[in-house]
Amino acid sequence: MDQDRFLCRSGGNPDLSFCLSGPFYNQGSSVTMKRKIGIALIAVAGIIFFTFDPSASALFPKCPFLMLTGWQCPGCGSQRAIHALLHLDIVAALRYNALLVLSLPLIFILLYAEWKRKNNPELYVRVHHPAVIWSCFGIIVLWWAGRNLWAFLQA
Repeated sequence: MDQDRFLCRSGGNPDLSFCLSGPFYNQGSSVTMKRKIGIALIAVAGIIFFTFDPSASALFPKCPFLMLTGWQCPGCGSQRAIHALLHLDIVAALRYNALLVLSLPLIFILLYAEWKRKNNPELYVRVHHPAVIWSCFGIIVLWWAGRNLWAFLQA
């Protein structure tokens, strides 16, 4: 990468070098088209999740981990939670998968940071910091263990 161009765009901060290069940095027509396709796919998925109830439809796959082990994975209930959220039933969504509901602000921040990667690379670096990633991993593992332990203790 051209050093002068890097210094100009990053303000000389070497921590920002990885986010100012690569396939997502180019704001050309291919990236714009990929974003439009992504938004269209999310819209179609939203319509499907709104229209069909995952607990009553064969359209949605069942969790293979749950079917094999009898234990819930961290994502179990996410499809039903999304359906409930789209119908503004937050209490039901929390019952299906509280982790998904509580992580929505972080998901939106990550999407925003990716969207604004070129204009605000500092935000991208902050939300992709190893401490954030490891914290998320730890929370997911605790959720996975906790929801299965809770079910075991209730039985």
